[in-house]
Amino acid sequence: MILGYRMRISMNSGMRSFLVLCVCLFLATAVRAQEVIGITSNQQLLSIGQQTFFLKDLEQRYSDSTIQTATGFEPVGKNIPVFPKSTINNWLRFRVANQTDDHTLYMTAQAPGLPSLMVYKTQGARLVPIFKGGNMYPYGDRPEDAVDFVVDLKLRPGDTATYYLHVVSNHPLVLPLIIGSRVSTDRFSDTNVFIIGAYFGILLVIFFYNLFIYFSVKDRNYLLYIIYVFFLGLAQFSSSGFAFKYLWPDVPGLNRYMVVISSSVVCMVAIVFAMYFLQMRTYARRLMPVNWYFLISYSIAILANLAGINKISYNILDINGLFMAIYVVSASAYIAWKGFKGAIYYLLAWFIFMVGLIFYVLKNYGILPSNIFSNYALYIGSSVEAILLSIALADKINVLTREKEASQAKALEASRENERLVREQNVILEAKVHERTKELEKSNDDLNGALDHLKATQSQLVESEKMASLGVLTAGIAHEINNPINFVKSNIKPLQLDIRDLWEIIGQYENLDLKGDLEDQIAEIDAYKREIDIPYIKTEIGTLLQGIEDGATRTAEIVKGLRTFSRLDETELKKVSLHEGLDSTLVLLKSTTPGNIQVVRHYEAIPNVECFPGKLNQVFMNIMSNALYAMDKKHSGQTEYLTVSTAMYDAEQVQVRIADTGTGMPDEVREKIFDPFFTTKEIGEGTGLGLSIVFSIIEKHKGRIVVHSTLGKGTEFQIILPIVHPVN
Repeated sequence: MILGYRMRISMNSGMRSFLVLCVCLFLATAVRAQEVIGITSNQQLLSIGQQTFFLKDLEQRYSDSTIQTATGFEPVGKNIPVFPKSTINNWLRFRVANQTDDHTLYMTAQAPGLPSLMVYKTQGARLVPIFKGGNMYPYGDRPEDAVDFVVDLKLRPGDTATYYLHVVSNHPLVLPLIIGSRVSTDRFSDTNVFIIGAYFGILLVIFFYNLFIYFSVKDRNYLLYIIYVFFLGLAQFSSSGFAFKYLWPDVPGLNRYMVVISSSVVCMVAIVFAMYFLQMRTYARRLMPVNWYFLISYSIAILANLAGINKISYNILDINGLFMAIYVVSASAYIAWKGFKGAIYYLLAWFIFMVGLIFYVLKNYGILPSNIFSNYALYIGSSVEAILLSIALADKINVLTREKEASQAKALEASRENERLVREQNVILEAKVHERTKELEKSNDDLNGALDHLKATQSQLVESEKMASLGVLTAGIAHEINNPINFVKSNIKPLQLDIRDLWEIIGQYENLDLKGDLEDQIAEIDAYKREIDIPYIKTEIGTLLQGIEDGATRTAEIVKGLRTFSRLDETELKKVSLHEGLDSTLVLLKSTTPGNIQVVRHYEAIPNVECFPGKLNQVFMNIMSNALYAMDKKHSGQTEYLTVSTAMYDAEQVQVRIADTGTGMPDEVREKIFDPFFTTKEIGEGTGLGLSIVFSIIEKHKGRIVVHSTLGKGTEFQIILPIVHPVN
């Protein structure tokens, strides 16, 4: 049994050895099948796209422990790998031999916008990670201080190794891969920095030069061009990786947004600049919808990027990129053909930019060879475009200056001609002015006479309104005073009879015969007392005297109210209680108030108001009279309410509200009630001046009057008055 156990162990061990040998033979065969990239010189810098194989792994089936056994690697087939999909999860494989005397070789992945890059080196049957980077990691984590990803391949002289690159991106990717020695890699990086630095230097010079010109000429086109150059620089600064290096090295999350946002904004500003510079509203109005298409689509790209939908963002940028350049070139050519000379420079600028863009794209797809011109064609075209646009603006200013000088010359000539004509016309005008002056003087005299007549008529009408108010006042006073006087008068006769009976009794007591029979005399007096009912006389006298006192008190109240109300001719400002004025008005209107109308008072504590008391009483009288009239005309047969309330409006003003439940009025009537002579009363019942006088009195007090009315429900007048008259 022990022998059998050992045999099984020996068989299992042999099987494992056989499997390991098969895997090694497979890997060795696969490696031999791939072309070896040989670096033979320290000065050599080789683009390895043609010798690179790639494998799509969107399902993430492979890892560093399984990728060596994966099948399906395909050759890139071009100098620069291009992955146009918006979601990328690819493996790349190449094999390199170090045939130089340098201690190692370096690979440069010239893709600053790459989110994630992992590089593995084969060591026997396993992969060893030698690099981890991408713009989703802080810039300080990079082993090399470079905007591109520089990877030490750790390949000693004479060694050959296979490398795997794991590339993950959420946007389309162009991935130039270059291998060389330390010297050639540094030279390539320095050249790249120099050319891009020169590009940004050109943009800075153009930016500040045109900014200075803008502050001098204040032209909108210069402002738009400055904004365009700024965002153009920001877009290139972001896409080249320098913005990540210098502006937000510790915030890698911004890289997800800045390229799309800055690129979209610069395209939007370019469209707006083209609209105004090329004067499309004048020369090519039919193209305006195309401009709006670009503005809206780039706005959608920004929103999609912020929402994390990068596929939409980059699709819009890819589709619109070349189309927008062709559109601007075509539009500027059309406008130049229409006769606008400034469009020629614009056409040339965008044509050169489009050529540079085409060269750059053709280089990426391997149609053109990779050299210093094709590598930087986009920067060259962009800088030439910016320079030509600046020249176009300067030419436009020169054209405007020449046109202005010509216009000024014409204006000067016209001014001299006008001066001559003016001198000739002066003589004629003086005669006409003299004649016209006489006519105006006569017209002025006629107008003064008419004005005096109008003032007299106005005074008569105002006086008529006062007399109408006085009529209401007189009727109220007569009725109110007549009631208590009649009451007093009716009590006097019974009182006289009662006093006469008392005097009769007193006289009997005075005529007593003290020497006679007193008992009989007293009995006779008592009988008389019973006859006249002395207890009833006592009660009646008290009642009659109380009635006379009440009548006198009521008369005194009426006189006091009349004295309060009748200050119509006071011309001095006084601090008075509005409550007294309201109460005195209600007292005088009591006799004309129909029986179905109930007066409700809501008085809050308010300070005395500096005003013309008699004038305000006239305001209250006119408004309350109209309220009583409106409720009386309603003929509802129900109880109606006249509500008078006071309150503070704010810290410096008080308000008086007079509301009725009358007929109300429509908006077209409410808008006219303060117009002179406007009335809704029957002929002979009103002059139409009452509320006009009310409005002028409130204006004199520097107050406001607001009317709220609902047809069929009633009307409310809100009077707002300053506590202290502003004149003081």
